[in-house]
Amino acid sequence: NPCASGGTSWLMELDSLTGRRLAKSPFDLTGNNLINSEDLILLVLTNGVYSMGDSGDKTAVSGIQSNVGIIKTPGVISAGDLEYKYTSGSTGVMEVTTESVSGTSGRQSWRQLR
Repeated sequence: NPCASGGTSWLMELDSLTGRRLAKSPFDLTGNNLINSEDLILLVLTNGVYSMGDSGDKTAVSGIQSNVGIIKTPGVISAGDLEYKYTSGSTGVMEVTTESVSGTSGRQSWRQLR
């Protein structure tokens, strides 16, 4: 229904200099507070389209979908090799995303142009 409320957001992590996907996974996809090869996904190329599969090349994801609706800029807490991004969503719930830390650049923001 186009008049219904709701929506979702994605938290994206890209190389700030090139805009490309990162070589290592920035996200803890397994939820074990470790970011390693288990946090990579398998991609399959079929007719020019990539999809998740059971075999193929392992690669890092560039974004994860929010589970709490539409989110704004996250609050970031650094803790050694990990950082925690806290986001509040349009559902009124908080979400925490565990990420790896790479590089020493400060906060970067992207603005969507219309």
